[in-house]
Amino acid sequence: SFWAKSAWAERGGGGGGRAEVCSADAFFEREEGGYQFSADGLAAAHAACWARFHGLAARHTPVIIVDNTHASQPEVQRYVDGAAEHGYSISVVETVCTGTADVAAFQQRGRHRVPMASMLGMLARWVPCHGAWLVDTRPPPLAPSSPFPAPPARAAEEDEEESAVEASARE
Repeated sequence: SFWAKSAWAERGGGGGGRAEVCSADAFFEREEGGYQFSADGLAAAHAACWARFHGLAARHTPVIIVDNTHASQPEVQRYVDGAAEHGYSISVVETVCTGTADVAAFQQRGRHRVPMASMLGMLARWVPCHGAWLVDTRPPPLAPSSPFPAPPARAAEEDEEESAVEASARE
């Protein structure tokens, strides 16, 4: 989620100091605000993200967050190799996705209005990254009902009798 990535970056990604974020999405963000995606600009967006990453790594920026989809190992491997070349240790973080219902939830809360068909295409080619940290952003399930039966309902007369016993015990 945008909030999670932003919060992680502001806190230095756990590495002390502010983290720098590289994102293909930044290519489509407008200075005056807003986001204007164009499939025609996708290759240029990823090239700009790679160039930013490479520049930050060459300057030995302490914490770099690459905020891209990386639906397959080849997509993430370029950044893994680039980080290794500059002496970085890496962590890959993936959002848990169990199917189309999760994709629909991601699509609804996303800021960029990515079409559902595009997101389902990413899901179809998704390959989990071995050793990735998994983050579950789904809401918790509803609490299950108790496995124990509810106590039987008490009759009003029982409550009255108990109250009378308690009152006489206080007197």
